[in-house]
Amino acid sequence: MRRRLVLLALLALTVAATAGSARAGDGLLTFTQQERFDGELFGTALVGLAPNATKPIGLPSLFGAIGGASWSGTGDTLALATDAAGQWQVVVVGAFTAGYLDPTSHDDQFEPALSPDGKTVVLVDQPYGGRMHLALYNTGGGVAKGLLTDASSDAREPHWSPDGKQIAFSSNRLGSWNAYVMNADGSGVRAVAPTPSNQHVTDWSPDGKSLLVTGDAAGNQDVYLLDAASGAAKQLTQAAANDVAGTFSPSGTKIAFSSDRRQTFDVYVMNLDGSGFKALTDDKGRDIVLDWQQRPNGNAPHVTVQPAKLVRGKSAKIRFSVKDDDQYASVQFSIAYRTGDGGGQISFSGNSPKVRADGSVNTYTLRTDIVSELVSRGITRMQFCVDAIDPYFNGPSQGCAKVTPPPAKKPKKK
Repeated sequence: MRRRLVLLALLALTVAATAGSARAGDGLLTFTQQERFDGELFGTALVGLAPNATKPIGLPSLFGAIGGASWSGTGDTLALATDAAGQWQVVVVGAFTAGYLDPTSHDDQFEPALSPDGKTVVLVDQPYGGRMHLALYNTGGGVAKGLLTDASSDAREPHWSPDGKQIAFSSNRLGSWNAYVMNADGSGVRAVAPTPSNQHVTDWSPDGKSLLVTGDAAGNQDVYLLDAASGAAKQLTQAAANDVAGTFSPSGTKIAFSSDRRQTFDVYVMNLDGSGFKALTDDKGRDIVLDWQQRPNGNAPHVTVQPAKLVRGKSAKIRFSVKDDDQYASVQFSIAYRTGDGGGQISFSGNSPKVRADGSVNTYTLRTDIVSELVSRGITRMQFCVDAIDPYFNGPSQGCAKVTPPPAKKPKKK
């Protein structure tokens, strides 16, 4: 049983983004973002940029650095690595659940890759003082194969083939880093390129024919397209900059990557032949691409909240509904208020973060002590808001309604 976690959902971000372009089925282009202040990088947010969106949204994350993330082929599960607990651990996240993959391991585990069916995770496992090797886990918990690659050399950066039968990875077993492919059980290992060339695997194409790799043959890091069968390479980027972390859109029509061609790493997108460069982010931080989610639909939930009233000394019933083409949605509540000398906001998950998304009316109860606390602040205006995200992380959508505070008490006559 995986230990459950409370995740931090970042719903408002300062990342500047321009509109993207992708076809149906392309979901959140997922990347890490670090802010820069006085020349120093700090904080790590896990964010996603939807097709044609102008602003990224925050994804479930933890306080700590991010050491890789991967979406399942169904688009409803995200595996990420974090050092929030003091060592690198992999967390498996859905819209409604989250838990450590192996909370008992004392090894560092990072760079997880979810299989297309979402049932298994291949990851990098590194014992203290030891080499990095690949290990296979069941998504629900439990080791499927603890030593998937030979521990006499390092292996990292695993990526599944679209049919789930093979895994591409990077290894330094011949001295320099090179691209390899093996069967999902660890057998049949072969080098993709005919000679070592310091390549790092970053993705496998949706049609199963090509790998994306980062290589430095030209003197700086560039994105290359590598034929998975023959090893023939095509250089896609040629700027005097470092171009890294290439990933295919699920539709196979675009390639996203990160580049420091404007002195700091931003996210870019290009055509499959390397043409049509376009910047998707423009900020002073550090944006590194991780993966691109596939979605069965792009419809966000619709949220309706009914007006309500507060009564002194009593609990309050807040009624809301969520309508979506998926059966359930995950919700979060917030209260924004104004007082005579300022205002504030309170955010909380409540007791029922998962609700039916069929438009039926749900009720959230504000306890009497919370009502009393709000009233004691001398509230003049107040609204109750509900944010909803569906199982494929469409959203967040917000609905708000006015909550009328009780009239101020009249002073007693002397």
